[in-house]
Amino acid sequence: MYQLTYYAVLFGLSFFLTLLYIFRWRKQYQVHITAIFILMPIMNLAYLLMYAAGDPEAAALMLRIVYIGCYLPWVITMCEMSLCQIPVSRTIKMATFLISTTVFLSVLTIGHSEIFYRSFRLEHAGDIWVQQKVYGPFHTLHYICNFLYLFWDVVGIIYTYRKKKQVSRFILYLLFLPIPFTLAAYSAGHAFALRGFELIPLSYVAAQIVYLLIVHRMGYYRVSEMVIESQVQSGDTGFITIDNRGRYLGSNQTARRILPPLNSLAVDQPVRTAEALRETVITWLDRFQGDPSDGKFLFVPAELSDRIYTVSVSYLYDGRVRCGYQIFLQDDTQNQKYIRLMDQYNSDLQAQVAAKTERIVVMHNRLILGMAAMVESRDNSTG
Repeated sequence: MYQLTYYAVLFGLSFFLTLLYIFRWRKQYQVHITAIFILMPIMNLAYLLMYAAGDPEAAALMLRIVYIGCYLPWVITMCEMSLCQIPVSRTIKMATFLISTTVFLSVLTIGHSEIFYRSFRLEHAGDIWVQQKVYGPFHTLHYICNFLYLFWDVVGIIYTYRKKKQVSRFILYLLFLPIPFTLAAYSAGHAFALRGFELIPLSYVAAQIVYLLIVHRMGYYRVSEMVIESQVQSGDTGFITIDNRGRYLGSNQTARRILPPLNSLAVDQPVRTAEALRETVITWLDRFQGDPSDGKFLFVPAELSDRIYTVSVSYLYDGRVRCGYQIFLQDDTQNQKYIRLMDQYNSDLQAQVAAKTERIVVMHNRLILGMAAMVESRDNSTG
C-alpha cells in the first residue's frame, strides 16, 4: 500500500510539474528542456505501473519503459552545454547519442538475453514488491555512461563559471543542484530498492523542480535577447537590461564597446557593485528612479570622445509585468554636431548683429554731435 502510494505521489508531482512547464512554455525554449519534462513523467508512470502490476511479464515491460531514461543523461548534458553556451560538435552529439541508443537496445533484451540483466523478477516481501535482479555487462556500460555524463556536466559548469561572464550565475547554481541528488540516488538506491522504494523517481521530481526554476529565470533573458537581437541590427545602438533588484541581465556588443566595464560585469551581478559604472549606468538609473520622466541624457564616452550618444532609460516588461529597466545608447553624433553648428552660427550671427548695431549707434551719436557743433559755431551772418 505504502509502496504504491509513494510511486503514485511521485508520478502525480512529476505530471503536475510538466503541466506547469507547458503553461509557461514559449517557442524560444530549447528542445532539450522540453524533452526532460516529457521523459520524466513517462518514467515515473512506468515505475508506478511496474509495481502495481505484480505480474513478472508486465513488470519486465514497464522496466523497459523505465529505461527510456538511458537517453535522459544525454538530453540533460546537451541542455546544460547549451545553457552554458559551450558548443558541441555534431560528431560528438551523434556519437554519444548512438552510445545511449546502444544501451537502450540492450534494455529491450530483458527476459530474452543476459546482456543487460542476467536475471530479473519481482518478489513479494510482505505488503511490497521487491526487484531481484542480477546485472549484465551492458548495465555496467549504462552506469559508466551516466557517470561520464555527470563528469561532463560538472566540468562544463565549472568552466562556464570561471570563463564565461555572460552566462547567468543563478542558472549555473541551479544546474549544479541535480548532480548531488543523482549521485545520492545512485549510491543509496540499492539499499532502498531492497525495501521496495527506489530513489531515482524522486531524483526525477527534484530535477524537474530545478529545471522549472531555470525556465522561470530564462524568461528574463529571453526578453533581453529578443530586444538585443533587434538592436544589434541597427549597428550603432547599444542595449543594457537590468532587473528590478538592480542585477545585470545582459547587453549587446555595441553597449559593451561604448561602456567597456560591462565586459567584466557578470550576469546576475548587482550593477551597484561595479564602481566603474558609478558615473554612467548607476547615475542614469538613480535619476530615472527618482523621476521616470527624466530618462534622456547625453553621454560622451572617454574611449570614444569623437562620438556623442543619447541615453534613454525606460522600464523593461515581460508581458504586462514590469521586471526591470532597459537602457538604450543611440549614436547621435551627427545630429548633435548639427545642433552645435547651428548654435555656433546663431552665436556668430548675434555677435555680428551686435557689432553692427554698436557701429550704427556710434555713427548716430557722432552725427548728432556734429550737428550740435555746427549749430554752436553760428555767427550773426550765418545764424
